[in-house]
Amino acid sequence: MSYSIRHLSDPTELELVATSKAISTALKDDGFIKMTIGRDPELVVPFVNAVLVAGMIEGEIHVAEDANGTIVGGAVWFGPGSEFCHRLVVVWRGTAERVLVPLLAQFDDELQTWWNDKFLPEYHGAIDQELGPSKRLRSYHLQLIGIAPNHPSQQLATRMIRAVLEKAQKHGYDSLAEATNVINKQLFEHLGFIDRGQKEFLGVKGNDKASMWIMVNPAPPRTDAGTSYMA
Repeated sequence: MSYSIRHLSDPTELELVATSKAISTALKDDGFIKMTIGRDPELVVPFVNAVLVAGMIEGEIHVAEDANGTIVGGAVWFGPGSEFCHRLVVVWRGTAERVLVPLLAQFDDELQTWWNDKFLPEYHGAIDQELGPSKRLRSYHLQLIGIAPNHPSQQLATRMIRAVLEKAQKHGYDSLAEATNVINKQLFEHLGFIDRGQKEFLGVKGNDKASMWIMVNPAPPRTDAGTSYMA
């Protein structure tokens, strides 16, 4: 079966639902995702939806479609100057859109406290420690990617990642990603990402562990010294 990759520049509600379904199905057994949502399977879809809403407003959503036009996978990127959790509330088409609030509202008090006081500070702190405090907002950042089962995940993930890597390199930006398992880490390395460090997290109960590798695809050396790029 043939597949195509498409940038959802102005996604419809149906496209967002289909993308959420594909990514959520792909990530429902991911150990890192499970750790971040307190191993509550009912929170996988709300988590993915929160990232998609943020990507729709401040980032980029790319999807993989089969020959019938069915969305079977998706990737959410944030470009220079934006990121997931950059702001809890953003304005889109004149309306205030709450990005994290609907997700956090579904957490119990213990999980909300863990996210606010432990997970988010440690997650951002790990990246800042390895790459520098301003790197997240001066790069393209792959926040989420998933391909539904029974489709060529490695092939489609590669194509979705390359779609943005080429743009980032063209404009002189590094690209960032976090690998949460060895298979993804090897895929990123195959695409030119470099392992800059590993961080282990303890879940909300303190007995659930998950790791991530901080990966960087460096921009090629600049040869046009007279051109300036957005910081």
